[in-house]
This record gives sequence, C-alpha cells and structure tokens, in this order.
Amino acid sequence: LITFVFEAIATAVAPDWRLACGGLSELPAPWPAIRWLGLAVAVLGVALYVLTLRDFGVSWRFTIDREQPGELVTTGVFAVTRNPVYLALALLAMGLSLALGSSLLVLLACGAPFYFHFLIRREERFLEAHYGETYASYRASVPRWLRWPRPRANDGQRRPD
Repeated sequence: LITFVFEAIATAVAPDWRLACGGLSELPAPWPAIRWLGLAVAVLGVALYVLTLRDFGVSWRFTIDREQPGELVTTGVFAVTRNPVYLALALLAMGLSLALGSSLLVLLACGAPFYFHFLIRREERFLEAHYGETYASYRASVPRWLRWPRPRANDGQRRPD
C-alpha cells in the first residue's frame, strides 16, 4: 500500500522520484483512451465508496470491532455486494493505475484483490460467529464481490460461493 501510494503521488507530481524504471514506468498502451477509461473507473470507485459510507451509517468501523460491532448492514450497496468498501478500493487502485499510465501501479493494483480477499475472509469469520443465521442468510443471497452468471447445479439450485 505504501509503495502504491508513493508511486501514484510521484507519478502525478514528482516523476523524478518514481520507483518504476524501464518497462515498469509506462504502460505500453497505443492510445490515450486507456487513461480516460482509468479515470472513469477511479471515479466509479470513489462514488461506490461514498455510497458505502452513506449506507454504513453508524455501523461504520475501520476494523473488526468486537466490543461494539453495530448492526449488520444488508441494504443499499450491501444488497449488491457484501464488500463494497474493498470493491471500491480495488476499482480506485486499478483506475488510478490506468489513468496515471504506470505499469508498476497496474501490477500493484492487480495484487490488491488478493490482499482484500484475505481481509474479507477474516471479517467473514467474525460476522459468522457474531451474527449467526442472519449473516448466513445474507451471505447466501449476496455475492462476496459481484454476481457473475454461473452455471446452475443439476437440481436447479445455485452453487455456493
């Protein structure tokens, strides 16, 4: 994260300070439209983050709060994805990487979902233990990231996550 933030700021305002060099410094994109696409994805990430903060309300927490966890939020953007914060941050990271045109930033942004998955699994263990059947029902109906069309099981039931 520190490397990503440093490289993004350096790319934007102080190119001489960049860590990337050689093939990692510039995206080999043949058209500038990829930067505009990146900007759009970054804006989408910020918008999703703002909606997430709105929907979290007083249940917002930075990490797992075992003493005062708040209510389980299942409405708004949480009805579409169980992890809108991480989805928003992943979109922001990839969008900034493309907008700034740095191969190193794209590589770092591609690693973000793997780290987020680790954090999500940790949170899910807590949510399962704390909210029990309420969380289990929510988990069964809302995808971890986004819903992708998937083949149905033979009995017509959806396959588990």
